Amino acid sequence: MTESRFVVMHVRSSGGIKRRRRLLSDINTYVREERLGRLIPIIRFEPKARGEYYIGVETKLPGLRDANGIIKPPEQVMAILERARLSRGSYIGFCEEEEVKKFMSGTVDFESFSEKIVFEEEDHQAVEKEVSQVMNLIRSEQLDGKEHESSNEPDNQDAFDQLLWLCSAMGSGTFTKFRNVCKLLGLEQLAGGSYKILRDLSLLGHLESVRHSNGTWPWCMAPPAYVSSSTGATRFLAGQRVRKTEEKLAESVSLERAGQYRGPTNLRFETDVGQSFDLGVSRQVADAGCVSLRLAEALPSVDVFAQNLREDLNVSPTSYQFKRFDGKDYVATTPGDLEWGFYEVRHSEGEQYSSGFRFRDPDGVWRDGGIYDLIFVSLGSRGTKPHAEYDMKQSRLIMRREHRWPTIYEKALVLAEGFLPKVKWDKQVPFLIYQGIPEKLATILCKKLNVELVRLD
Repeated sequence: MTESRFVVMHVRSSGGIKRRRRLLSDINTYVREERLGRLIPIIRFEPKARGEYYIGVETKLPGLRDANGIIKPPEQVMAILERARLSRGSYIGFCEEEEVKKFMSGTVDFESFSEKIVFEEEDHQAVEKEVSQVMNLIRSEQLDGKEHESSNEPDNQDAFDQLLWLCSAMGSGTFTKFRNVCKLLGLEQLAGGSYKILRDLSLLGHLESVRHSNGTWPWCMAPPAYVSSSTGATRFLAGQRVRKTEEKLAESVSLERAGQYRGPTNLRFETDVGQSFDLGVSRQVADAGCVSLRLAEALPSVDVFAQNLREDLNVSPTSYQFKRFDGKDYVATTPGDLEWGFYEVRHSEGEQYSSGFRFRDPDGVWRDGGIYDLIFVSLGSRGTKPHAEYDMKQSRLIMRREHRWPTIYEKALVLAEGFLPKVKWDKQVPFLIYQGIPEKLATILCKKLNVELVRLD
């Protein structure tokens, strides 16, 4: 493990200890956001110095040696200090512990960044538990060959509608809060658990949820909007929705309630473009138009998407145990044999804060993200070429479930009609079927994801 050094900064500021504490609090926040508490564990400062003072940020991240042989501080640390409004002109040196003492006089205090916040830790563990359930489901389907789902008929429809109403009333929350609501409604025990339900609500455009660098997965309801279907003749309601919304909408249009498998009711109606409604909510309900095609055109290629996945600097070959997913099971892998692919990583000392599932890209960078995002970008590491079939007569897109697309790309498919994909089993292999997909939409997305598209007459 790299020995610790200190990034020493000369702070020229007035305002006394309160402003100093605010600076330390800001740095603490940014370190936690980047989930670097183990690699930037402590900051030293002079609590009694007036006016100008020095701080020393300890880091286990390696520095970079320049052409003159001078070791420069890691960019991750300098970026955090810049966010805390410390200019690079304040930089003094990248010092060993003994050298730091030369700059700091009198009493030296410490601020620890390595102590975990209990609330965040619990929410992180809840996320990892649910993600593990999803992975166990994927593995069991591929290993035992049984058909785990035999029906696409609406299931638990009332409970899913109540879930959407309750989340809309809350507006936002932690993953733990979401899971508790699912448990209250009897939905937590369904295959895939609360993690899959949260992802499905995101696919349907009802909420947004992004995994934070600290391991939590907060969510926030999207504003209410009606979305044009792929044909343009029908619209469906997305975003925040409560019972009163449905009642008010039914007063203005002929409302069709279309049930779907393991999801809230799809509220559909026909209306003129640009028509607005009083739905009994404080904010205006927007006409979002045809979201699916606009989203597809705006999305990057899969290579750019993979490069933009969050880098996880905590994963270290010397501190972690690795199991590489080969498509069916996890295979223990030694640090010397790490290849690019999808991994289960566990801290060798039992720490869970940075454990879970990660993608190691071809350049050896560990990346974090949604479970299906990581699995998809790792398919090439197993020599797998994803493909899909387009049913031109019924405007359907069909793909193997093990080739499920990253969330934001799949969202473009789901928002074509506002329905989650149906599941069909063929020779003990599960397939996903997306309905109401225009050929143009399928072509754009498959090209960006490097998916082979086969057209069926």
